[in-house]
Amino acid sequence: MDEISALKGRIKTLEKELEQKDKDLVTYRKELVRANEQLENLIIHIHSQLKKALEIQRQVVPTEFPHIPGFEFSTKFIASSLTGGDYFDIFEHRDKMQFSLLLSSSSGYSLSALFLSIFMKFTFQARTESQSYSAENLIQSLAKDFLPNIDEKDQFHCFYGVMNRRHLRLDYVNMGDVVAIHYSHATKNLKRLQFENPAVRRSSQISQFKIESLSFEPKDKLILCSPGLFKVASPGGEFFGEERYYSIIKKSAESDVHNLRNEVFFQAQQFMKSKNLPQDLTVLVVETKERVLKLA
Repeated sequence: MDEISALKGRIKTLEKELEQKDKDLVTYRKELVRANEQLENLIIHIHSQLKKALEIQRQVVPTEFPHIPGFEFSTKFIASSLTGGDYFDIFEHRDKMQFSLLLSSSSGYSLSALFLSIFMKFTFQARTESQSYSAENLIQSLAKDFLPNIDEKDQFHCFYGVMNRRHLRLDYVNMGDVVAIHYSHATKNLKRLQFENPAVRRSSQISQFKIESLSFEPKDKLILCSPGLFKVASPGGEFFGEERYYSIIKKSAESDVHNLRNEVFFQAQQFMKSKNLPQDLTVLVVETKERVLKLA
């Protein structure tokens, strides 16, 4: 009898424990539903903010460029629905014998917006105070206004060059992973322009970044590509890679600037089998025309 009573007591204890567990399970389910609702609302909010940032990014990217005698330009920009922060521009100086080329890429839209504001201030000061648009001046502006306002996790990539039309000389600085290639029509060679300068971070000593020069001849090309291309992956997980990119440029280098630009985008989309880019993608192609003359 004592064993039966003990067994009944044990059964009642287990029943109470099971009842409590059922109550706990109901509570857990309610908490899970609440957490899922909060997560869904957060996702909707983030998606909405990304859409707004994406639209702003599309609005600020230039769609028209000045007509600069002796040069032909072709650009294309596709914004990512996931992340990005590309910006590019081509603009003349007060001295019409010079113009600037810019392609920047940031680790996020907020960083891109910060750079855009700094860059607008830089160009405004250059216009109103008769300052230079040189690479040195841009670096100084970044050091003064840009670096103090970014987080250590942020990364910023930028190619900025000033073309002197009198001598067909490009003075440029390349910070980070913007891929800049010079194609020599005379030798048929491709040259990867300076990439020793790392991406800009809060701790960067960008005043030490090197500024280089490059001479151009008629029918030479400069091809700039943002780092987003090299984050494109195939369905099997293989990355697009610079070797594949160089191969495309080499095969298409004698094409006109628009066909060359389009070929890069076509091959990237064929490679990843999707229209959803992991990051913004920008290509900018410049060609010196055949009859352009260097001035004494």
